[in-house]
Parts: sequence; structure tokens; C-alpha cells
Amino acid sequence: MEKRKVEVLQDKYTKFKNEVLESKMMVVTEIKTSDLEITDLNAIKLRGVPLSMTKTAVADLVESLGIPRVFIETLNKGIQDKRLVASIVSSLKGASSKLVVVYNKKMASVTRIYKAGTKIMQDSTYFDTLEKVISKTPGAYLRDINQDMDGSIKATLGNPQLEFQIQDKPDEWFTSGMTLDLNGTHLNSSFFTERLVCSNGQKMNHKLCSREVKAKSKVPEFLAAITGGDYHINSIAEFKKRVDTNYVTKASLREMLKVSKSVDGILGATAPEMTRGMSVHHAKMKFGELTLGDTANHRYRNTGITRWELINEITALSSRIEQKRLELSSGANNKLQMLGGDLLFYMPDLGPYDLKQMY
Repeated sequence: MEKRKVEVLQDKYTKFKNEVLESKMMVVTEIKTSDLEITDLNAIKLRGVPLSMTKTAVADLVESLGIPRVFIETLNKGIQDKRLVASIVSSLKGASSKLVVVYNKKMASVTRIYKAGTKIMQDSTYFDTLEKVISKTPGAYLRDINQDMDGSIKATLGNPQLEFQIQDKPDEWFTSGMTLDLNGTHLNSSFFTERLVCSNGQKMNHKLCSREVKAKSKVPEFLAAITGGDYHINSIAEFKKRVDTNYVTKASLREMLKVSKSVDGILGATAPEMTRGMSVHHAKMKFGELTLGDTANHRYRNTGITRWELINEITALSSRIEQKRLELSSGANNKLQMLGGDLLFYMPDLGPYDLKQMY
């Protein structure tokens, strides 16, 4: 595969920015709770207009209204008429508080609901901030940007000047960078690495390699931290530790099957074709139906491949999406990069016990 630099060019970025700011993909509306009618806990009426809700939005609504989830669960178990449950919940919502409703046009559904005033910055301010971070960071460029179904904006910044090697391993050269993500409550940044030999990218959301801010007054301090040298130096050090451990730690059957299930969920209908060469298929043939059915012992089954090899299988899929410009579900490569980064930091099922203290 011909290796290309993965970069969001200016015209594509401008188009994306305008679509977000002009609400072409998402409609974000601030409402009073009095404008809201809860119909059956799966749908609402907003100023008389019926709208379906995702499970996340339902959980958001309950939390935003300050109603304990255990109370809702008790009502659902004790009362068969769900309309009555909805009526009880609706009577508790009050009339004076304000909420923000996020409506996804493509899904034709409400995907997020949160209290008004909790968002740390407006989308327009986010784009201004992103552009300033790139302009003030030598060598940095926008590698990827997308909007999740809940309205969150996620960007990845690459920086070829931040290059490093894992010990003396010839294929383990990396450049690093970071993410800048905005959702309904906070601004977050995670450490990002790209493996030079194959452009595989990983995003480290672990607490040792990420930062977040929820208070508007702390945003300048947050930005200073993520653009400072210590953040990247410390993240590189933690990343190297994890690679060294995963390089010699075998993946368990449980870990491999869990990865396979997650990848299938991310890729959807394209999964059978894209995952054809992954080691999970060989593992299933090797272990057979009897062992695959013995789920209690999957964590003790050695697949014969290292966790580092499994991580690279995940991120290779992301690289393929980017290099071939494949049109998949929004943010699929972003989710794969996060999956690879998460596995790197998880406590392994198997492996040398003298290395476990690194976790």
C-alpha cells in the first residue's frame, strides 16, 4: 500500500467547520423544561413535536432532571403502564430549569440532553482554539476531524517533529501528536502516536496520557499544559513502558475475542471483508468449538501472538481506512485508534508477572 500523509486540507476543514456552525448535521437547542413533554421514556415532545431518543439521551434526561436512576428502575419494575411511568417522571421535571437538546438530523433522533450552561465553550470558540493551537505549535497539522452522533467534535493533530524510537527496535519509530475533543461538559486532550513504518495511529485516553478541563476559567491553563513540552515528554515515556510490556506479553483468547467483537461493532457491514486477515480467525480454528464454548477459561488461553501484534492489527485497520480514503461510518478510524490505545494500557490477562507492576 502506498503510504500517504494523512491530513485534512484547508478546503475540507472549512467545509466541515461551516457544516457544524450552520447546524447542517446537528441541531443544538436550548429549551425550558416546560417546553418538554415526556411521552414514554423512549420519546419526547418538544413544543408539541414528537422526537425519538437514543438510550444515551434517555439517561441524559433522567440525570439532567435530577431524578435518581434507581427510582426510574423501580417505577419500571413496579408499574406495567409505561405511559404512567412517563407521566410520573414528567410531573417531577419542574418548569424553570433549562436544558440543551442535541438533535441528529441523519439519525432523526435526540442523541444528547444536558443542563444549559455546562458546555465549556461554544463550537465557534472551539474552532478558534483549535486553529490557534495548530498555528502556535511548530510542525503541527490537522490529521483528522469529525463530529460524533452526539455532537462532540474530535480532532487529531499530528506533529512530525516529535519523533522517537522504542529502544533499538528497527520498525518501532513513531511521531506523536495529540487530540482536542469538545463535548457537552468538557474539553479533553489525549496523547496520539503514529507508527512510521505503516502510519498506524493510536490514541491514549489513559489518565497518564490525557488531560481534561471542565471549568471555563481553567481553559488557558489547560491549553498551556497540552502545548508544553512536559506533557509530550511524559506521555512518550509512559507509551514506551507500555510498548515494552506488550511486546513480550501474549494475548489471551478473551482479549482477542473482545477486540474482535469491538472491531465488528465499529466497522459494521464492512467488518467481514476488512478483518479477513486478522489473527482471531486463525485462533478460532486453532482452539475449536469446545474451547470457544469454555468462556470461563478464555483469559487463561494463550493465543500465541503478543498484545503488541494484536494492537497493530487494530490500528492497521484504521490506517487502511485513512490511506484508501474509505467512506465508513463517522469516526470509525478514530474509534479504532482509541481501541488500540486502550488495549495498550489495560492490565493483561497473561504475561510475565515481573512486568505487571508497570500497570
